[in-house]
Amino acid sequence: MNNHLFIRLSSICIAIAILALIPTILPAQETTASDQAGTSQININTASESQLTELPGIGPAIAERIVRHRQKVGPFKAVEDLKQVKGIGDKIFIKIKNLIVTEHTS
Repeated sequence: MNNHLFIRLSSICIAIAILALIPTILPAQETTASDQAGTSQININTASESQLTELPGIGPAIAERIVRHRQKVGPFKAVEDLKQVKGIGDKIFIKIKNLIVTEHTS
């Protein structure tokens, strides 16, 4: 009987130890745009393609389209104008709207 109790207590201790390690084993949760709103924002009128690719959902192709759109049409007047660029729909815009500006901020 004592052996059975020892095995059961050992199993419980191992389970507790594993549960305690889970936060250190699992990758950290991704931060959302709202979490990052306090960080420096990217000016979509002056950012380079590589800077634009730092935004969630913006890869090299879309970054290139943003720069081409700026060159062809002129600067974005509002961040919502970014949705005029092919490939930037509501889903991507929602992710990045708090991370972008159209003019310099101090």
